[in-house]
Amino acid sequence: METRRIIATTSFRIVTLFAGLFILGGMVMTITSGLYSQSTMRQQIRREVENESHETFADAGVADVRHLLPVVQGLIEHEPGFHYLLQDSGQVIVAGNMLHLRPVPGERWLAWSHRLPKEINQDIVYGIGYRLDDGGYYFVGMDASPLTHLQRALWTTILWGIAGFGLIGVAGGLFLSNLILKWIETISRTARSIMQGDMSRRIPLRGTDDELDHLSESLNAMLDADFSHLRQFRVI
Repeated sequence: METRRIIATTSFRIVTLFAGLFILGGMVMTITSGLYSQSTMRQQIRREVENESHETFADAGVADVRHLLPVVQGLIEHEPGFHYLLQDSGQVIVAGNMLHLRPVPGERWLAWSHRLPKEINQDIVYGIGYRLDDGGYYFVGMDASPLTHLQRALWTTILWGIAGFGLIGVAGGLFLSNLILKWIETISRTARSIMQGDMSRRIPLRGTDDELDHLSESLNAMLDADFSHLRQFRVI
C-alpha cells in the first residue's frame, strides 16, 4: 500500500520521467557515437586491405599464381601485419601465412586468423578474396580485432552510461520535483491561511520572473479582484 502511494505521487512521476528521458538521451548519444567510431574503423580496415590488394596485383602484373607467387613471398617477409594466402586451382597452398580457405571471392570476415597454433590466434580477420585468371585463389586480410574491442567497449560504455545517466537523471528529477512541489505547497499554505480568515495573505514571488512567478502574480491579482468585489458587495 505504501509503495502504491509513493508511485502515485507527482514527485515520483516527475523523477521517473526526468530520469527516463535523461537516460534515453544519453544512450542515443553514446550509441550514435560508438556506431560512428565503428563505421570509421571498419572503413579504415577495408581501405588498407584494398590498397594492399591493388599493390599486390600491380607488382605482379598478371593475376595468376605464377606471377603472384614471388610478390606474395616478399610480402610475407616484409608485411607481417597482413594475412596472405595464395592457392592454385586445386586449392593447394602455394604461398602464404594462413591455413587453407575455401576459394570464396569478395569481402570476408574470418572468425579466427587461420594461423597455427589456433589456440593463440583467435583474432578475427577482415579480408578480400580474388579468383585468379588461372583458377587460383588469392586472399589478403588484416587483423580486425580492434573493431571487436571497440564493440565490446561500446557495450561496457552503455552499461556504465545507464548507471551514470540514471543517477544524474534521478538527481535532476528530485531537484525539479522539489522545486515544483515547494511552489505548490506555498500556494496550499496561502490558500489555507485565506480560508482561515487571513484575507491579506498572498502567494510570495520568487523573483525569477518565470512562468511560476507569472502564475503567482495572476493568482494574486485574481484574489485582489475577488476581495475587492466582496468588499463592494458588503458596502452596498
